[in-house]
Amino acid sequence: MGDVETFVEDVKQTLSIEKTVHLRVKVTPGAPEMKLSEVLKGEEPILKMKVTAPAEKGRANQAVENFLGDIFHCRAKIVSGHTTGLKLIQLQT
Repeated sequence: MGDVETFVEDVKQTLSIEKTVHLRVKVTPGAPEMKLSEVLKGEEPILKMKVTAPAEKGRANQAVENFLGDIFHCRAKIVSGHTTGLKLIQLQT
């Protein structure tokens, strides 16, 4: 399993116990495909993702929330970073 897959499984497991998880996510809008591309290691891991929606009128933000909600089978909400590429996401079951 790669870093992204392992990270996703770890978050799912934590979410099943704690019911709320916060993630740092670096978003690239306007990409050719929607995907989780890598996990940047550091003091706090950052999940890099690409979305096809453009960064205009909240479309990329909506795509981020929908995509992460589908992956983690929960409600995903941007808590901060609405106008930047680095976002804080709240996942909640």
